[in-house]
Amino acid sequence: MVKILFGPRKHPLEKSVVNFRVLPTDCDLNFHMTSARYAAFTEAATIHLMGQMEILDELLKRRCFPINNAINVTYIRSIKPFEKFTVVSRIIAWDDKYWYKDHRFEVDGELRAYAIARGVVICRRAVASISDIVALTGEDLVSPPFPENVLMWKEFLDAKKVQAS
Repeated sequence: MVKILFGPRKHPLEKSVVNFRVLPTDCDLNFHMTSARYAAFTEAATIHLMGQMEILDELLKRRCFPINNAINVTYIRSIKPFEKFTVVSRIIAWDDKYWYKDHRFEVDGELRAYAIARGVVICRRAVASISDIVALTGEDLVSPPFPENVLMWKEFLDAKKVQAS
């Protein structure tokens, strides 16, 4: 929270950078950061990003909370106990319901994991319109075009939803 309050302000489409350190409680039996922690760090990085966009205060006043609806993580190389790492996050694109972000987990500039996350904002137990959230930035923004890999992932998620029902 201190980093959010005193950190630099960012344009909504700029990258956000936040630093962490792997604690022993973040590790599994193989002595590296466990997969569940990557998801948790993407959520922490998202909150950091929203703070830098200067919309977090307004969201909290409205009892709105960003959550990951889906996440895909590609692990490249493990992050060891006590190692410092950086999560570089950015908003890729958005539609009416979801926003899509990517998160790069880096150690000394080396990519260790790459995550794509689809998120929603929940306000008083209902999904908020992403256009309403974007309006909070005070910017007249249009979603950047979806990269091909994200479009394919969206189709995959839709297919999973159909198959599961």
